[in-house]
Amino acid sequence: MVLLVPVSASQLFDYGGVASESLVIIGGMVLVLLPLLIGLTVWKLPERDTAPPRHQPVIRNLKIMLSNGSFLILFFGFTLMSLGTTMIGTLFMLFTTFAMDLERQAQPILLAYFAVNIIGLPFWVWLSHKIGKREAWLTGTLAVAIATPSYLLLSPGQLVPFRLITGVIGFFGGNFVALSLSMKADVIEIASRQSRDSIAGAYMAIWSLGSKTTQALAGASSASCKTRPPQHQASTGSPTLIPSAFTGASMYPLPAVISAQNSNMAPSGSKK
Repeated sequence: MVLLVPVSASQLFDYGGVASESLVIIGGMVLVLLPLLIGLTVWKLPERDTAPPRHQPVIRNLKIMLSNGSFLILFFGFTLMSLGTTMIGTLFMLFTTFAMDLERQAQPILLAYFAVNIIGLPFWVWLSHKIGKREAWLTGTLAVAIATPSYLLLSPGQLVPFRLITGVIGFFGGNFVALSLSMKADVIEIASRQSRDSIAGAYMAIWSLGSKTTQALAGASSASCKTRPPQHQASTGSPTLIPSAFTGASMYPLPAVISAQNSNMAPSGSKK
């Protein structure tokens, strides 16, 4: 929804079509809406009574998690996948601007990507009930891992194939949103039932820590591409730095696919 504002402003007022202009619009929205909405929330939302937190034995919970093979495979597989997808998302605007020479089209394409992402969610939910969550997730992940390097086959200015590839990735990438969290919830639910203590919070904390660490690593890995503008080759006009990083990032889902394929997770999801 945030992208809808600069895209609409670009169409109506011819301002917001490039990254610098859209950042001004989004920054203004943040400065105005963030304190306003937070203030209304704090003012109107009543405090609820909460039970005092129970003591959680950290070492024992950690041992339980380390002995849970399904959770470890899922955790490291999704961590690798998240590393790749986060790097791709970080480099997308640079790739669109410098490699494809489509700066003014970047935001509409991203808006369409997220729209297709949402539209595809019912399909992935349906498919997961038909063939299982793991199998549906593997299908989408393999498709994204295969489709992403095809960006490098394009020449600068090829708008239609660029949109088609992004649409395919958006559709197949919709399973990340629906199925990844569902598979995680299934594994944690089964582990909680097998434990005498309430250990779901420990699983969620480790997952959240891994997710945020992965995002930080992806941002740091992309920093070299963002701080050094790509040098264009005289013969083709295509940069060398960002496409190579884009290709490397697109390969990160493959170890996740391999680890998930070799796993024997109980909650495949077709019956649940």
